[in-house]
Amino acid sequence: MTASTFERRRYRCDSSHLWSVRVLIGSAEPEEHTSCRICGGEAITMRREVPTDRVVLSVESAEQVRDRPGPDPGDLRKFYVVMSDVNGRELRRTAHHIDLDAALELVRRCAGKEPVAALAEWDRDAPRGR
Repeated sequence: MTASTFERRRYRCDSSHLWSVRVLIGSAEPEEHTSCRICGGEAITMRREVPTDRVVLSVESAEQVRDRPGPDPGDLRKFYVVMSDVNGRELRRTAHHIDLDAALELVRRCAGKEPVAALAEWDRDAPRGR
């Protein structure tokens, strides 16, 4: 199945609780999707979001959990960049942590592109990290 086979349906109940469900496009609306899991109320709004065939880019902190209190200041300024498809499958990840400027530059270069173009841009000049 392709990324465009699925849509995300976002719901809200009278109590302003929000939830979403990923379903096949055109599938029926099961009752368990339209009932709030928190208060049991019925959804009063539903918005369909059909994904594009673009990549998802995220910047993750390289900070690690430590046994001793107090962070290592070096890790707080280092990041990984991850490229995923719209279904959450990881396509690329920086091999090592990089600084924020390099992470944001990589995101700028790859953002808004279809997977083939984004992968080519990433592979052309991805930061190697330290």
